[in-house]
Amino acid sequence: MRELCLILIYIATVYAFLMVLSQSSQSNMVEKFLQNAQVVSIGEINNLRQDCYCLTVGTVDEIIIDAPWSYDSCPNCTTTFDPSKGGSAFRWLNLPFLPFQYKLNVRMEHNGDKGNFLLWNATCIKLFGKTAEECRDELIAVGDDIKVFPTCVDEILSKTWAVRFKFRSQLRQSSVLDMSEELHHIQSLIATLGLKVITK
Repeated sequence: MRELCLILIYIATVYAFLMVLSQSSQSNMVEKFLQNAQVVSIGEINNLRQDCYCLTVGTVDEIIIDAPWSYDSCPNCTTTFDPSKGGSAFRWLNLPFLPFQYKLNVRMEHNGDKGNFLLWNATCIKLFGKTAEECRDELIAVGDDIKVFPTCVDEILSKTWAVRFKFRSQLRQSSVLDMSEELHHIQSLIATLGLKVITK
């Protein structure tokens, strides 16, 4: 009986220790995502006057369809391929094709405010778990035009994210660096934004 009690005490102690570690790990995850960036509401983005790293929270309200979801790019620079030029600017690469990359323009909403955010290639690969080339191949396989938005893009509608982005003042552009659907990230940002409203 005494041995059973000791075993139960040991199990309870180990469980309590693991719970502390789990809470500490979760806290570190929150800190890492939220560090070195200012928290702004979507409505405050228009008031920014210099380049900066920011955090906000919002729900994907719309995917802007008047811009393509991907583009052909030069692998050695940031130039976008223009088919009307016949690829002459890229002949020195001696490549059979140019890399196909994501570029999504989405509109997010929070508390009635809306703002546009750009999701570039690395962010989209992390989000969708596949490359733009793979998405294009899937569209071709089912007979769709490659200009049609892939299913994985449509699936982000109505998702609520905590968003880490870089604001470029000259372009008035918000480029998403990372996003999270983790509840503790979202709640932390909503709480911070709520405190900002109260203290104004």
